[in-house]
Amino acid sequence: MGAVFSLLAVAAVAAIVSFVVGPAVASVCPLVTMVAPGVAGQVISRAAFLANPQLYFAVLHKDGGLAAVRMFAR
Repeated sequence: MGAVFSLLAVAAVAAIVSFVVGPAVASVCPLVTMVAPGVAGQVISRAAFLANPQLYFAVLHKDGGLAAVRMFAR
């Protein structure tokens, strides 16, 4: 039971830190986008796509282009 509370505490701290630090990092590191493969006229995060292109294509084929774009938008 203690491990669950520890995990929740770590998750809460991580959420707070990302909420506070996120905007500062976003202003220094702008989001780099790319044209979404297989979806005309849409852009996605290049970093998210390069981190897991197999997931992008799996979602694209299973749920469609807009679902894949929403998942990889940021």
